[in-house]
Amino acid sequence: MRMNTNCKKKNVLLYALILSLYACQSIPDSKKTTNSKIAEDAVSKTEEISFAQVKISPLNREMLDAAAQGNLKKLEEAINKGADINVRGNGYATALMNASLSNHPEVVSFLLKKGALINAQDEVGEAALTRSVSSQNNEILNILLHAGANINLENKKGISLLEYAISDRNYPVILTLLDHKIDVKSKDESTYLLKLADWGTAVGVAGLNGREIHPSDKEEIKIMQKLIDMGVNVNQQNKKGWTALMVSVESAPLSIVQFLLDKGANVNSKDNLGWTALDWAKNAGREDIHQLLLKYEGKAGK
Repeated sequence: MRMNTNCKKKNVLLYALILSLYACQSIPDSKKTTNSKIAEDAVSKTEEISFAQVKISPLNREMLDAAAQGNLKKLEEAINKGADINVRGNGYATALMNASLSNHPEVVSFLLKKGALINAQDEVGEAALTRSVSSQNNEILNILLHAGANINLENKKGISLLEYAISDRNYPVILTLLDHKIDVKSKDESTYLLKLADWGTAVGVAGLNGREIHPSDKEEIKIMQKLIDMGVNVNQQNKKGWTALMVSVESAPLSIVQFLLDKGANVNSKDNLGWTALDWAKNAGREDIHQLLLKYEGKAGK
C-alpha cells in the first residue's frame, strides 16, 4: 500500500507539472484542444526548458570554438579528450555548422570523417549545407553534397537552399545546386524564375544574407535555361498572378525579357488585377520594352 501511495503522489506531481507548463501557453480555442495535444505541448515545453538549462562543458565549448576558428589541431585534441562532436552550442549549432559558415573546408571534411551529423538542424531549421550556401563557399557545398547532405532541406520558414542562393545572386552555388538535381518543383514553380527576373529588388539591395547584389544577365539566362530544362513552366503565375515576364519588364535588362519571350512567355497573360506584361512595362515607363512586347502581342506565348 505504501508503494502505491508513493506512485500516486508521483503521478499527481507529474500531472501538475504538465498542467502548469500547459497553462503558460496561450490557447486559441481550449474547447478544441484534446488531451493528447495538451500532453504534446507540455512535453515540447519541457524540452525547451531543459535545453535552456543545459550548460556546455568547457571541453565542448573549446571544440565548437576550434571548429569556428578553423583550428584543426585544437579541434582534434578536444575530440580526443572526449568532446561530443555533435554537441549543440549557441543557436543550437554544431561544430559542423560552425565550420561550414566560417569557410573551413578541411575542418568540415575532418568532422564528417569523425561522424558529425550532416543533416542536423539548428534552432531556425538550418543545417551545415544551408550555412555553406550562406557563406557562398562552393567547395564546402560540394564536400557536403558528396557526403550525402539533404539538398532539398528547408528551414522553419520554408526557405530552400536555392532560394537563398538566388536571392544572393550566387551563381556558382546556384549552378552547383541545379547540377546536383535539387528539386525545383517542390515549391510554387514561379518562385525561382520570378526571383531571377526581379532586378528591381536585386540591384543595390541586400539579399537574404545581407550582401549587396550584383546581377549578371548572362549568368541569369544560363540559370533560367537550366530551370526551364528541369521542367519549370515559363508562364507559371504566383499567387498575385504575376509571371516572370511581368516582373522582368519593370526592371530587368532587355536581354532577360527577350530570353523569356524566346522561351514562350505569354505577353497576353493577366495577373489578378487584369494587367498584362504590356501594362507593367508601360507603367514602368520602359518604352523600349513596351515596343518589344507589342511585336509578340496576340501570339499567346507561341
